[in-house]
Amino acid sequence: MLTEKDRMETNFRCLKLLLVQRPQNTTREVVSLNNWGKILQFFGPISIPAIPTGETFLDEITNIFRQPWFHGDTDSQRAQELLSGKPSGTFMIRFSNSIEGWYTISQIQGRVIQHQRISHQPGGRYFIEDDSYPTLYDLIRMRGLTQPCEGSRYNREVLLEENTPTPGYDTGYKEETLKKTTRK
Repeated sequence: MLTEKDRMETNFRCLKLLLVQRPQNTTREVVSLNNWGKILQFFGPISIPAIPTGETFLDEITNIFRQPWFHGDTDSQRAQELLSGKPSGTFMIRFSNSIEGWYTISQIQGRVIQHQRISHQPGGRYFIEDDSYPTLYDLIRMRGLTQPCEGSRYNREVLLEENTPTPGYDTGYKEETLKKTTRK
C-alpha cells in the first residue's frame, strides 16, 4: 500500500510523463498550454473530487497508467508493430492521433488489426458507434476484451517507480476498482 506521500509523488510523475517536453539540444523541461489542454480533454475536468470516491483527476491518470492496455500517445504505426503477431483479441487503448480528447482502441480481430475511435467529452461517457460506456473499464468489460497488448511505457514507468512487480492482467472490473474509476 502506498503512503499518501508516495501516492502524490506517483501522481505527479504520471502527470509529468504526459505534459513535459524537452526541446532538442537542451535539458530544459517545458510544459505548453497546448499539452495541458490536451490532458484536460482526456482526463478532465479538474474538480475536487473529480471522482465520487474522493480521488482526484491525478489519481485517475495514475490508475489508467497502471493498466497494461493503456498505450497513451502511441501512433497507429507503432500500434500495428506492437500488435503484429499477437493472438486474436489482443488490444490496446491509446490517444486518438486525429481528434483531440478522443481515444482509439486498436485490436486484432482474426488476422486483421483494426483501429476504432472512442469519442469522449471531458467528464463524460465513452462512445463507440452507438454504444455508450461510463468508463474505459466498462467499455473493455462490456466488449469482452481480455487480452491486453503488453509493452506500455506508461504502465512500465508507474510500476517501476512504485517498485511494484508487474501484475497479471487487471481488467479494472473489480467492484472496488470500478468504484474508484466510475464518474457520474
